[in-house]
Amino acid sequence: MNKIFTLTLLSFLICTAASAQLVISEIMYNPPESGQDSLEYIEITHAGGADVNLEGYAMGLGVIYTFPAITLSAGDAIVLSKDSSALMNTLGVMSRQWTDGALSNGGETISLVDADSVVLDLVDFGSASPWPGFSEGAAGAGASIELCDLSSDNSLPDSWAAASNGTGVSINDRELLGTPGMANTANCDVVVLYPARPIGEVTTVDDDGVADSLNVTCMVEGIVYGINLRPNGLSFTVIDDANDGINVFELSDNFGYTVTEGDRIQVDGQVDQFRGLIQMRPAEIRLLSSGNTLASPTVLAAEDELSEDTESQYVEISGVRMIDPSQWAGDGSGFNVVFTNGLNEYAIRIDNDTEMSNMPAPGDENTIFNIRGLGGQFAGSTPPYEGGYQLFPMTNNDISVILSQRDIELSQFATWMQMSGAQFAVTADRIIDAIAVYSVTGSQVQQSRDAAYTHHIDLSAHGAGMYIVELRSGDTREIRKVIAQ
Repeated sequence: MNKIFTLTLLSFLICTAASAQLVISEIMYNPPESGQDSLEYIEITHAGGADVNLEGYAMGLGVIYTFPAITLSAGDAIVLSKDSSALMNTLGVMSRQWTDGALSNGGETISLVDADSVVLDLVDFGSASPWPGFSEGAAGAGASIELCDLSSDNSLPDSWAAASNGTGVSINDRELLGTPGMANTANCDVVVLYPARPIGEVTTVDDDGVADSLNVTCMVEGIVYGINLRPNGLSFTVIDDANDGINVFELSDNFGYTVTEGDRIQVDGQVDQFRGLIQMRPAEIRLLSSGNTLASPTVLAAEDELSEDTESQYVEISGVRMIDPSQWAGDGSGFNVVFTNGLNEYAIRIDNDTEMSNMPAPGDENTIFNIRGLGGQFAGSTPPYEGGYQLFPMTNNDISVILSQRDIELSQFATWMQMSGAQFAVTADRIIDAIAVYSVTGSQVQQSRDAAYTHHIDLSAHGAGMYIVELRSGDTREIRKVIAQ
């Protein structure tokens, strides 16, 4: 018998929520656990009338359970769970463990039948609109769904809302919200002012670089990267689990939050934009947890530029040098220094709130660096917002020297010639015993131990970019940077 026919047949037998004494009143179908769902539960409430002996009553759809001889009086509630021990240990709630089955995270039909298999209540719930879903706090975001009024028709999505009662217990950085075994507190008339949105959903732009979600109010959640670049207010980056980031900015208020890298936070606010940079103007900031592990930076390929794709992202550029070291002011102000890898130029922004702003340049025009930081944008004051992309290193450790002037000045005994974009000829007046070629991240990509006066190096198989070549002749060596195109 197919499901549609079954539901049609049951609809002739079902007692509506308005007339039934026993009502399915709360459902936790997708607790924020990692694949365990041990905290799933269903609450059934006696909504009024004479006492009811549940002996022989059962869950007819969804999960399997048959009730023993239990009497419920008006106002009483009973909780069924997937794992009664887990629910007791986590929330201190006594429940009866169902025999088999689990609630679908995508929604399904559950029903309660009496001892004669007559359907007393049936709810075909969903996990997305018009049912309260993740954006409202349910569907894996921490909350159960609750029937707002026991006398309402619980077959209708509008009769349900995400639970708002905090339990004080968090799983995977999300507080469990619900009232299992107690009176429901959800309010279906409450308008969610800051619905949850993935950061990637509110940071898209149109052809002029204008945020598609400009002025939208929402809640975003993620981990804090870097430091606060506005000590009298807020300016910092939050990156979510999908590796999408957004700047959080406020001119002169910190909302009681001290910016700390590794914090997982929720930010209620409005999407704003300044010179192309998309940012959240907060109304409230909630700390969920601290000490979270940061993701590794995205390493840009040699041909990649800073762009909209790097805005508010944690990225690394490899094998770059300063074009003009005099741009490094080191006087405590904020300044830009342009670096190049021979293919692209990158604007590195040294903010005056970082320790680097008071330090001398970490090298000269021959020093080769790897730089990691958070992407930004500072375009024109009005659309179209084009260019102005920057990279903000946060600490000294974000700028690392991989080849210094001292290395380059080691015994230079070879003559170099670039035969083509990625092919080089090396000739010396002595035998070159070995050649090793390294990427700017330090991994060896090529080597040769053929002793000869002349060697040919072909990097075409390794892509464009900067490489470090080490020559050895007896006890001497020469280190040279080359740029393959």
